[in-house]
Amino acid sequence: MKIHNVRLGLATNSSSSHSLIWLPNARDEWDGDLTFGWEDFTLASVEAKNGYLAAILWQNLQAPEMIKAAVIHELFGVSTYHDQSIYIDHQSAIILPRAYRAWRYEPKTLDEEFLKDLIAYLQTPGLVILGGNDNSEGHPLAGGNSFSLPDGLEYREQIARKDSRGYWTLFDPQTGAKVRFSFDGKLDQPDPVKADAPELVDIKITDTCPFGCDFCFQGSTPDGKSGMTLEKDDMGFAWQLPLALAELKVFEVAIGGGEPTLEKGFASLLEDFRDHDIVPNFTTRSTLWLKDDKQREKILEHAGAIAFSVRSAAEIKRLDTLLQKYNLGGSYKFTVQMVMGLQTRAQFEAALIAAREAKLRVTLLGYKTTGRGKDVKPKNYGWWLDSLKKLEADRKLGQISIDTTLAAAYEKQIEAAGIPSWLFHTQEGKFSCYIDAVESKIGPSSYCQPEQMIVLTDRRVLPEQIRKAFATF
Repeated sequence: MKIHNVRLGLATNSSSSHSLIWLPNARDEWDGDLTFGWEDFTLASVEAKNGYLAAILWQNLQAPEMIKAAVIHELFGVSTYHDQSIYIDHQSAIILPRAYRAWRYEPKTLDEEFLKDLIAYLQTPGLVILGGNDNSEGHPLAGGNSFSLPDGLEYREQIARKDSRGYWTLFDPQTGAKVRFSFDGKLDQPDPVKADAPELVDIKITDTCPFGCDFCFQGSTPDGKSGMTLEKDDMGFAWQLPLALAELKVFEVAIGGGEPTLEKGFASLLEDFRDHDIVPNFTTRSTLWLKDDKQREKILEHAGAIAFSVRSAAEIKRLDTLLQKYNLGGSYKFTVQMVMGLQTRAQFEAALIAAREAKLRVTLLGYKTTGRGKDVKPKNYGWWLDSLKKLEADRKLGQISIDTTLAAAYEKQIEAAGIPSWLFHTQEGKFSCYIDAVESKIGPSSYCQPEQMIVLTDRRVLPEQIRKAFATF
């Protein structure tokens, strides 16, 4: 198996230790029971590995025992009975992903194609499953090269999506953790560089904004147009997107503007995305909706991650005070975004320290020279990585993410700092894209050149138009 990419965040105790290893000519060391916990075991034969798969499926299926028994017998030829103990220790159990649902009221089912690929992979000759107690010295056959996901990455519910190129992407809609991998993990296999359809779509729903930031790369104004109109004969383009993107199995959207929270129907749009199995995240500079009890509750019910645009430590502290007032402090939903080039180094470090104290994850955005941003010269911020290293050494740094713009501009420095390439992207339009719902256009990013934007002309075939346009980026 080859891991191609890991992303933590929207956007991110142990007991047993079960591992997959390549070991030709290994023999079974297994008592035939369907219980796999702390004891040492070696599963090498198809029969033994089918027993393990049967226990995995038993724990994942939500159905009466008679139904589960019939399914398991059909797939693996393994018989189960009502008084038999079937068990995989919780710390080592594989949580099988569910199929994508284009509508909330469809039943949740396991992804059948993923299960078939997993079965075929585990039954590969030479692939052996080891079990043991991680509080001991470990299984005598364990060792060699290995890969473990970072501590704290706990999958509760995963959604699976397979690309025509053969790789899988697993997405956790609660935490935003995402892993892209291939079961066929040949060392010389190239990493995927393009998806069939976007996993993430950045959506501009309005060009209206009262804040007038001089560096705004969108150039939004108080009189800007909206893509959220609700006129009887001309429903805004934004309302067409939840169903269209669900048909493409998009995992999440990042909604912005303009200022999205000031749009009528904004909370209903979030709900519509949720109804179509898409996590709706958004960026805002306004806190008015937080102070409105009715709007706040509806937005929080349906939103994924919520990013507040901030410039300084003082703004972060004011935001934290407001979140604490409504008992929202420390929630994984809230993050802050900072545009680079607007602060001195001292101001930048003070803001990061304030974010850590407020338990707010920070996303650093490279400066973009479009919109009004082209008329403002940003301060030099070539020191930003050194600042992160310094704060980390002083234990004053919280969780940090960066956008593609910053990653592309500092790719060599990031890799030199020891951050592996599978943790970031440097190109837009490969696994994500941008849709301007105000102008009904699609492009590789929200700051691309106007000539790169493609008009979406026919709402009746919108998913196919999006797919074809995305293929050109």
